[in-house]
Amino acid sequence: MRASGESPTVTRTLRTFDERGFVERSAAVVREVPLEVVLDGRRLATIACSGLHVEELAVGFLRSEGLIADRDEVARVTVQDDAPVVSVDRRRPGDPAVRSADRTIGSSGARGLRRASLPAPLHDHDLKVAPGQVLALMEALLDGSAIHNLTHGTHAAALAVPEGLLVVREDIGRHNTLDMLGGHMLLGAIPGRDRILLTTGRVSAEIVQKVWRLGVPVLISHSAPTSRALELLEEAGITLVGYVRKGRMNLYTEGRRVTG
Repeated sequence: MRASGESPTVTRTLRTFDERGFVERSAAVVREVPLEVVLDGRRLATIACSGLHVEELAVGFLRSEGLIADRDEVARVTVQDDAPVVSVDRRRPGDPAVRSADRTIGSSGARGLRRASLPAPLHDHDLKVAPGQVLALMEALLDGSAIHNLTHGTHAAALAVPEGLLVVREDIGRHNTLDMLGGHMLLGAIPGRDRILLTTGRVSAEIVQKVWRLGVPVLISHSAPTSRALELLEEAGITLVGYVRKGRMNLYTEGRRVTG
């Protein structure tokens, strides 16, 4: 679902330089939309995004902030027709931690309206994935990133099982793609225990916290992690397979889940 009926891309004229010199051509550019998230009637944040799957993004953002934990806490989600605004009403509103929160979040910027407690570690999750499956999943994600392949201006993430991708989401921000998947999982009451998350983006500490809160034991990235991310991954008991590309991969943490 989009915040409006607009296309996720716009067409612009530019000049490309190659061995022939400058050539004028048209190019697709991903759209950027300021999405307002309203919780219990109070504006909580404005997120720079592509305008795609805004209901999932808003709910997933609130989930990653620890403000909602499951579908039963949500009374209603309303997407405004004439503006990029999503309103979420909880069955028991009035969390004092968000009364003064109102901030703008860049497309790839940190969230952190408050530091919610993290769940129990995932060391006992016994999901297994083979190296060939890891490579196939990443290839499927890259091939299926339609907006990126058109504009080269988005990140992508996917929810998967070892046998294939289940849901793919794209956005101008890597944080947004995971929040979209988190919202999708919450609204659909989808558990994380037997699932895999894939991302095209760098794995930072905040990305690890999002994955941890979703209860997903295996994270696969096209990019690389930070040192703090590795510390959190070890604490969380999450497997990270990083820098997956061209038939190669790096196994950073909890390697027992990658078999073969």
